[in-house]
Amino acid sequence: MNTHDIERKREELIRQWQGCGGTMQPLRMSPTDRLKLVLIIAFSSLVVGSLPIIYGLTWGHRAQTIIPTEASLWAVFGERD
Repeated sequence: MNTHDIERKREELIRQWQGCGGTMQPLRMSPTDRLKLVLIIAFSSLVVGSLPIIYGLTWGHRAQTIIPTEASLWAVFGERD
């Protein structure tokens, strides 16, 4: 394949793309779309930020704090007084 074939193929693809209604215009967002996007990001940030708080409130009271002592450490090894 030489450069002429590549150029011809490129021009053919451009013609096909323009025939399908393709434009070279940049994507534009309306102000309402921007507001929706900001609200979605803010709401999702709030939800994700509240997950650790909800997890701590629901599971935090069930966990027991174990304070290791010398006797409990020796009990792990099967030693007794």
